[in-house]
Amino acid sequence: QRQLTYIQLPFSLRLDWNLAQTVQRIRVHEKAAQRLYAALVAVHDHYGLARMQDLGIDRFAGSYNHRRMRGGSSWSMHAYGCAIDFFAAPNALRMGCPQALFCGPDYQAFLDIMEAHQWLPAIRLWGGDAMHFQRATL
Repeated sequence: QRQLTYIQLPFSLRLDWNLAQTVQRIRVHEKAAQRLYAALVAVHDHYGLARMQDLGIDRFAGSYNHRRMRGGSSWSMHAYGCAIDFFAAPNALRMGCPQALFCGPDYQAFLDIMEAHQWLPAIRLWGGDAMHFQRATL
């Protein structure tokens, strides 16, 4: 936990489970923070906040969480502070393309931008869990 830091977000993110509530900062690994901030700025520059809200890209579903991987004994990337989730329900863990919302054409720039900033989309890494982006690989 000593290597975790808070980043001030370049815009507010709505909590995925309570859209009336927003967050202005999130906790991530200090080595991943700068690239996440830059990725979010680039996403905002590409889409604009209104379009991000229309698409649900601004729906924050979690970052740092000291937990093991679902159904496993290894630590989750969230436990290291190098993962972030967006818009969970239509991009669920076991949902692949084409069912996952983030597989649609409106979201390809979002995935490309995150990947260009080394925040790798799980849907491209292992074909599921489209909500999940991670800064590190095992």
